[in-house]
Amino acid sequence: MKQRRPVFALDYIEETIDLYSLAVSSLKHAGTSNNEVSWAHDVLVQYFDACSRSVLSAPARKRFEELPRPLASREIEALSKTARVPYVAAERETASVSFDAFFDLAKRRRSVRWFQDKPVEPEKLDKIIDAARLSPSACNRLPYHFLAITDGPRAQACARLAGGTGEFASQIPALVVVLGDLSCYSEERDRHLIYIDASLASMSLMLAAETVGLSTCPINWSDVPFREKAMYKFLQDVPEYWRPIMLIAVGYADDSGAIPFSSKKDMSIIRSHGNASL
Repeated sequence: MKQRRPVFALDYIEETIDLYSLAVSSLKHAGTSNNEVSWAHDVLVQYFDACSRSVLSAPARKRFEELPRPLASREIEALSKTARVPYVAAERETASVSFDAFFDLAKRRRSVRWFQDKPVEPEKLDKIIDAARLSPSACNRLPYHFLAITDGPRAQACARLAGGTGEFASQIPALVVVLGDLSCYSEERDRHLIYIDASLASMSLMLAAETVGLSTCPINWSDVPFREKAMYKFLQDVPEYWRPIMLIAVGYADDSGAIPFSSKKDMSIIRSHGNASL
C-alpha cells in the first residue's frame, strides 16, 4: 500500500461516525444496504488502526466501538477476502476473459427486437442485474434502480409508453425499467450523474444477458412531460425523485427475426490522441 500520513481525516471523523451511527440504526428499515454498512464498518476499523497513535481520534473510536456490529453479508469483489477495505492492484484475481473473447461478446450483442414467445426466468434477470451493480459509480452511490417486469402483457404496456416502439412492443416478454435516484445527491449540479452511472450499469447488464442466452434492446426514454406523467402513473408507488432513464427489452431471440445491420463510425472519426488536434 502506498505510504499515507500516520494521522488524517480528524476534521470530519466525528461527522463520519454520526452518519455511520445513523446507517447502523437504519438497518432494520427497507432500502438500507447491509453490504454498504459492513463496508463502512471495515473501513472505519482500518482507519482507527492507522490512527491509533493519535489521542485526538480516541473519542470517535470509543463511539464507534460501542455501536453494534452489522451482520455478515454477501459481497462480490475482485478477490476473495472477508474485510471490505482497500487492497493493492496486484492482489486481484486474474481475469479469465481474453480481449478476443470480450470483443466477440461485444460483436454478438446487438439490439434484438423479435423474441420467442417464451417467458424470461426471474433468476436470470437477477443474475444479470447482479453483474450490472458491479459497474463503476461516482462515489460508489449506485444511484439507480432496476425494475424487472416479467409479466408479458404488463411489460408490453410499459414499453408502449416510450416513443417509437410500435409493433415491436407487442411481443416483448420481459422489460427492465432503469430508474435514476436523484435522492442520492444534495446538489442540483450532480443531477446528470444518474444518467451516467445508470448507463454504465445498463451496458454491463446487456452484455451479461448474452452470456445467459438472453437478448436485449435498449429503448430510448425521451424527457417528454406527458410520457413522464404516464410512466409515474403506470409504476404507481415509485417516488418522483426516481427518474426514468431508459427501458430494456429482454427475451430469447426469435431465430428468424431480423437484426438491423449497424454500421459503426470508423476509429479515425471517434478516436483522437491528446497530442493531435481534433
